[in-house]
Formats: sequence, structure tokens, C-alpha cells
Amino acid sequence: MSDEKKYTFDQSLFGSYNRYIPNHYEFGYLLTAYARTKYNSNAWSLVENHVAKNSFTLLPTPFIFSRGMKKNLGKNQKAFYNETINYLDSVWTSEDFSQKNVSPKYFQNYTIKDYENYKNPISIDDSNVIALKTGLSHIPQFVKINSEQENILFVPGTLISDDYSFSKNFIVWAEYKIDKRWQNREFTSIKMYNIISQKERVTVNKGRYFSPDISDDANKIVVIEITPENEYFLTIISSFNGKVIKRIPSQNFIQRPKWSEDEKSVFVIENTISGERISNYNLENGLWETIYSAGNRNIQRIIPFNQNVFYLSDENGQNQINYFDISVNKSYQISSSRDGILDFCINPNGNILFASEHTSQGARIATIPTERGAWLQLSDIEKRNPIFTEELSIQEKFIIDEKIIPQNQYKIESYSKIANLFNFHSWMPFYFDFEETQINSVLSNPNEITNNISPGIMLLSQNKLSTAKTILSYAYKNDHHFLSTSFTYKGFYPVFIFGINYGDLNTYFAPNETDWHPKQDYNAITYNLDIYIPISFTEGKMQGGIIPRINIDYSNKYYYNYIEDYYIKGNEFVQSELIFYFQEKMAIRDLQPKYGAVLDINLFNTPFEKELFGYMSNIEVKTYFPGIMSNHGFKLNFGYQVQKPVLYLFNSNLSFPRGIEKFTTEKLTCLYIDYLFPIAYPDWSIGPLMFIKRIKGDLFFDYASSSYRILNESEDKVIWAKTNLSSFGVELTADFHLLRMEFPFNSGVRIGYSPFTSDIFYQVIFGIDLFNN
Repeated sequence: MSDEKKYTFDQSLFGSYNRYIPNHYEFGYLLTAYARTKYNSNAWSLVENHVAKNSFTLLPTPFIFSRGMKKNLGKNQKAFYNETINYLDSVWTSEDFSQKNVSPKYFQNYTIKDYENYKNPISIDDSNVIALKTGLSHIPQFVKINSEQENILFVPGTLISDDYSFSKNFIVWAEYKIDKRWQNREFTSIKMYNIISQKERVTVNKGRYFSPDISDDANKIVVIEITPENEYFLTIISSFNGKVIKRIPSQNFIQRPKWSEDEKSVFVIENTISGERISNYNLENGLWETIYSAGNRNIQRIIPFNQNVFYLSDENGQNQINYFDISVNKSYQISSSRDGILDFCINPNGNILFASEHTSQGARIATIPTERGAWLQLSDIEKRNPIFTEELSIQEKFIIDEKIIPQNQYKIESYSKIANLFNFHSWMPFYFDFEETQINSVLSNPNEITNNISPGIMLLSQNKLSTAKTILSYAYKNDHHFLSTSFTYKGFYPVFIFGINYGDLNTYFAPNETDWHPKQDYNAITYNLDIYIPISFTEGKMQGGIIPRINIDYSNKYYYNYIEDYYIKGNEFVQSELIFYFQEKMAIRDLQPKYGAVLDINLFNTPFEKELFGYMSNIEVKTYFPGIMSNHGFKLNFGYQVQKPVLYLFNSNLSFPRGIEKFTTEKLTCLYIDYLFPIAYPDWSIGPLMFIKRIKGDLFFDYASSSYRILNESEDKVIWAKTNLSSFGVELTADFHLLRMEFPFNSGVRIGYSPFTSDIFYQVIFGIDLFNN
């Protein structure tokens, strides 16, 4: 919830490009907790059961969900959301009046115009701080901050967490390291960046290390290591070559290690069966020692100081900085932040804490003096639990107790991938042709959906490893039986997709003036085999990959040889493709990568029937560059295509200039230029029908040159003719959610002019992001 304005229901549900919105876990927890505590402990389960029992109605899930809430809670989802938010607002406002908060003294005196988070501050000296800056308009970056300005130091790759450390001019952090082929198998890299020499180096290229903390002399790094067997180690590695110096096992889950000031021990946050605690491992005698036990409270950050420890925890229901004095075994609260502390550090002199403090516009750096006279003993502060926790704890029957956890030993058996290849989980009492149904066609002709639905049955299978997917279908259409099946397997290095259909009308391919045609029947057979290898790699903030692919498409339709006047039955079309791509990670507001390139090479031929089509090849290069303002961008698309026909030409694989219909041609050279830019982030709600998140524009200029052979009758010879094709204009589109469905739509209008046709054209643009990227 914001200080300036409450989040609307649609903003909380779908997010926003205009404002930061908490994630769905935080949003969902508050809603379900309110329902369970203010209505009925089973309230949310009753709503979910209603959705499951009424899924057969084929209504959009949001409508069924809203009906379930109306039936069980007496309110639809929006009304219930508003009631929950108003209740939370009243509770938090009351708590705000009762608390003795200290107004923050912000370190950053310069203007910060947008929502930005400055996380995990690390003090270089009394006047300079390094922080991890995150926001809506850019990807995470390390910045150097003083009271008057900030400078970008380095933009890392995909971080494992916000944890990083600094010493002797080196920033050290852990990045994700993806597997080249298997997307669910991930590793980590430990990287270092020297802010003086401005050079990056990889200390560990591929490991399972987390939360690196570099020693004061920058020679060693302590990390948390988690093995594939879920074993935990406190591991010390060399900062020069990544070799393991010492590996200390732990029986519990440990996190966020910190060197002691004399570097003779390492402090960690330890998660045990009895709760969280601060522990210390003595490197000299090899013993673990418990420093402080927080019970069920959450400890998020620790900093050893003067043989004691500062720590960040929610001891009184809100994240505050505390100090544990080991000599007297007492804890003191240092900060009194209204909205809570995200991270903190201490300056080299030990007299100032730099805290990352929550605000409605993101986490800002504030300074807190460490004068002991202002500290409050934690035992004297009234304990406050987070909202709903007491009521929910009474409702929950299960209590985690080490003594009652079953100690059963289960037999380990081999998993047969072949025996478990199929796992049918769903079915539909009709046949729906997904491939023939195009979204744009549905918009212009709603009957397109019903035209592709037939009486029948569809069985859907997905194995438990999600490596095999199968669809088996039967339909009765056009008074004939129709069979279809498709199978996808991703368990090998190449991905295999195979589909086969039988029972459609067998068609023919011939010029319009052909005098005779073969007899048609409903014995058409088509099959498609698609094989590709998705190879991925990352290099810092850049992501890339290589995808070799081959696609074989067969149909037993008739093809007319007009030279010798006969039909050939059946033909196999083969597409061989190679894709290279490399691009920078995208920020939330980005419309395209800031920098990037895609190279796509294709060859089309009919290797088993060479008297009809010949071959066609093309190359396409797309490049991305930043625009003149934030989140603006240029896109340049160059393509070249050539084919050597026999009797027939292939349809063009390259797109034509916008506003010009495709036609067959022997050579095609094209250059398309786009300038994409956001216009507004309105967050407009039109009842439950539509939620508009972003309006954007695209200025485009398209040029293509088509060449083809014609007969020059006057000279009685074949010559090359050339046609220049061009268009320019603007696209205005909006990103929105329709009928409160999860998947975002992208729709709008394209207006342009083509000198080739001397016409102004208007086109509807429509798209949907099924992966919600």
C-alpha cells in the first residue's frame, strides 16, 4: 500500500508499469488471511472448490472465481479486495499513531524522479556508499552514492540475491549460471569487479556458491555451498582462482556469512528446527557456537562489530536494526523506522549506520547514529506480531516438532522414463483445431472458433518430468472420421515434436487455368517432424543462444506438373534453420532489448521430389539499439532471400513492407527500421472488462526490392525485372488484460502510406503473450 494512493484491485492483480506493486505472494497472503480470520477458516478453500467444480462451464476462470467469492463470502472479488485494503489501512494507521517512529535522515539529498530501490548499502568511507540499485526502467546496477549524486559503477548479470560484498576496491557477487541445454539445471558464478581498474573477473565459473563475503585483505571469500544432495557447507575459497581453502559442514541451513573483524571466525544466520539464530564458526578450534537465538523471528542481515553483532530482524513485527551485546547477553533496538529497514551497513568509524529504508517510492539510503544512549532494550519494547498471525496460528492444527517427524526409511528405486512416458491428466469432449485457429482471424470472424470445433474427444498427457507431452484426438467432421496425434519429447539433447493427421479432404496444387483435376477424397495424410536443439548461454548482462533446427512437413496432396501434364501425389518440404541471438537483459518497462542481435538463416527445399520446387534460402539480421530516452529503442531488420525455382516458387519466408500483401518472388532484399517508445502507463480499468497498463508507439519505415525473371518479347530473352516496395507510418498499441484473464494482450492500430500502391492503409494489430513475459 502506498502513502500517496492505495493500489487498485487491477493493479494488485496484474501489476503496473507506472508504480511498484508487491508480488502475488504478498498480495495473496493478505487477502486469504483476511478471508480466513474475518469470515471463515475454510472460506478460501470453499472458493477454490467452487472454481474446480465449475470448470466444465468453459467460462473464463476469473468469472467463476468471482462467482465463488460471491457465493461463499457475499462479495465479488473487487468488493472483497476493497474491504480488505480498507481494513488493513485502518489497522496500520492506528499502529502508526501508537508507535514512536523517528523521522529518517536521508543520505541522498539529490532528486530521484522515479521508483528506485537502493539495496544492501556498503560504506566505502563516511561520505560514499555502494548500493545495488533496482527499478522499473533499468536492470540492476551497482552504483556509487554520495549526498549529492550517484554514478553507475557496473551492471552485473542475473543475481542470485541482493547479497554482495566489498573490500580493497573489489565488488564480489554471485550470478546465475544457466546450463547450455537444460533450463531447470542451474549453477552459480562468483564474480569480482575492480572499481578502479574497471575490470571484471570470474573467480568461480560454475559452482553452487551463494552470498559471498570477501575478507578485509581481499584474498579469501567465504560462501554458502549447497550440494545437489541438499547438504550445507560453509566454504572458504581463494579470491584469485576460486580453489577451496576450507569446507565446513553444517547440519542446518545456513545463510549470509560474515567475516569477524579479526577474521578468525565467521558469523552466519542459521535456520534450525527451533527457529533462527546467529551462530559463529571458530576457524582456529573448529567449533560452532550459538551467539543469539531469535526463535520464530526472521533474521535477515548480520554485521559483526566490536566482538558483538548488529542484526536486522522483525523482533517487534517490523524489520528494524538491532544490536546484540554478547558480554551481557542483551539485545537493543537501534532504528525506529516507520516502514521498516531493508538492509544496512556500518561506516568504517563505527559511528553511523547506513540503512536502506522503505518508502512509497522505493528504498532510500538513510543515516542512523550509533549513539548508545538512544538505544532501547529489546525486552522492554512491546512485542507486536504481524497482522493476522495470531488468528492463523490458532487455525493451523499442524505443529512442527522434531520429535513427531516420522523417521521412515524409504526404498530408493530406479525411475523408468519409458514406463512413465504417458500420464493422461485431462480430456475434452470435443475436437478443437489449435493450428488452424488464428487469433487475428477470430477477431475479424468470431465464427472461426466454431468452424474449428467438431464433435469428438481429445486426451492430454504430460509425464511427471514434463519432458513428454501427448495429445490424442478423434473428430467426426464433414461426415467423415478424423484422427490426429502429436507428441513432444524434451528428454534428449535435441527436442522432438511429431504430429500426424488422417481423414481431411485431400486437395491438389495446380495453376488456376489447369483443365483437369484428380478425384478428391477424405484420405488426406499429413505429418510434421520438428527437431531442434535449444542451446543457451549467458555472459554477464548479456543472454544468448544457438538453435539449429530441421522441420519436415509432408502432405499426400496432389501437385500438378504442367510441363508433362500429370499429378504427383505427396511431397515432403524440408526447412533447415540456424538461429544465433545475443541480447541484453530487459528491464520491466523495456519494449525490446537495449542492445542485441538475431541472425536467422534458412534453407527450404524438397529433397525427395526435385522436379517441382527447387530451393529457397534467406538470411535475416535483426539488431537493437537504445533510443534517445529511457526505454526507447531502434530496431533494424535486414533480410535477403533468393530461390531457384523449377516449376513453382516457394512462398516468401521474409515479411513484406507493412501495408503490402505478400507475393512470390525470386529475389527479395529488405530493410525495415522501427523506433519504439512508451507513451503512457495509465492503469485504466474499464470495470471487469479491461485493464490498460501501457500505451506505446512505433514509427516505422519499410523498404524492399523484389526481383524476378520475365520474358522480354521484343528481344526474345529473359531479363530481370525489379520492383521497389516501401511504406511508412505509425503503430499505436496498448498492453492490457481482457476479462481479468492472466495473459496480457497487445492490440492497436497501424496507419501508414505505401508509395508502391499510392494508398493510405489501416490495419488492426492483435497479439497475446501466453508466457506472460
